[in-house]
Amino acid sequence: MSLLDDLGLRMDWIYEVLVSTGREDAPHVTPIGIWTPDLQSVHMHLYGSSHTLRNALELGCLVVNFPPDEHLLSIALLSPDDLRFRPATAVDAPCLCSATATLELQVSSVRALSDYTHVAATVVSGEKSRDVRLINRAGPLLLESLILASRLSVLDRGATLKAIRESSRVVRKVAPGSRYDKAMDLLRATLGDS
Repeated sequence: MSLLDDLGLRMDWIYEVLVSTGREDAPHVTPIGIWTPDLQSVHMHLYGSSHTLRNALELGCLVVNFPPDEHLLSIALLSPDDLRFRPATAVDAPCLCSATATLELQVSSVRALSDYTHVAATVVSGEKSRDVRLINRAGPLLLESLILASRLSVLDRGATLKAIRESSRVVRKVAPGSRYDKAMDLLRATLGDS
């Protein structure tokens, strides 16, 4: 069993994590969506002008930090000085102290695409300090869509169906073939928007 499998990752699902790069004296962390096509490698899309991509290319490594909840994602974006780091064990990148699990990664391939750069990496080391709650957007998007559907009689039908359609697209992207994906299809069919 691979470490990715042990953490509960599903192939081709996108999980929201915090990726840390840089040296200990200048850690950089940012929320990123990651996925694994094979439970052996980790993939992500990084924007060409980002510190994360620049650091990952310069140092050849990065760390995926699994946050305990969505609140830590907001801290990383809104008040990053409140975050604490420790050295990774096998790569030259910092680990987030409050992560429930970390994956230390070595960059294995980089491919520039039109809007971003596709980065693939192999797991060099990892640890799980406590129960990991994987953050995937599918469940919350389904919930929000169900709430919108329950209010369809008092909302603008066109705008509401457009919002549900967009949520359905994202659910299919972040959790393809999942029960959430199927529930979104059923919801849209029930609303006459399939």
